[in-house]
Amino acid sequence: MDERTVGVVVRILPNSEQREGFHQNFGCVRKAYNETLGKYNALYEEDDSIRPTYTFLNSLMMASKKKLPYLDAMESTSLQQAVRDLSRGFDNFLKNPHFNYPKFHSKKENRNSFRQSIPSNKKIINKNKVSLRRYGEVRFRTSPEYRELLNSSDIKFNNITIAYDGIHYYAYNQHNHRFPRTYYH
Repeated sequence: MDERTVGVVVRILPNSEQREGFHQNFGCVRKAYNETLGKYNALYEEDDSIRPTYTFLNSLMMASKKKLPYLDAMESTSLQQAVRDLSRGFDNFLKNPHFNYPKFHSKKENRNSFRQSIPSNKKIINKNKVSLRRYGEVRFRTSPEYRELLNSSDIKFNNITIAYDGIHYYAYNQHNHRFPRTYYH
């Protein structure tokens, strides 16, 4: 059996409180990303020997959380994932000439999404509900085949991304799944 990372998209149906919390988190993730990038740019202008490692960028974000208390009220792993995305953007820029320098996220052209990391021993799917940190259980809709796949006991979730396309909310699940090994002739 080969273990691979597989993604599944399901439409979620949050209640009004959860929708409000999602939109606050969308904005806070963007703010944390932009604040961290702005602080790094200012520090780099003063001293160009500073390297944008994840731990350094995370310390800049933690300083922003002290200055902006509404960031502290948000779910913490989604802010950490935003800083991880920024760190990955810097890594790509520094290692590959085809990537551009990380840019600020705008309100108008921003993809409304945030990502939560999931502990490896936690089961977040229960029948037709997904359990999210800070938001509780959110109902989802999908085909019976995917519901059976998501409810199986051998799935370990890596992370979950909540996104809003302007009309509907979606949850992108990334998980490890065992597939039978196939041989090609």
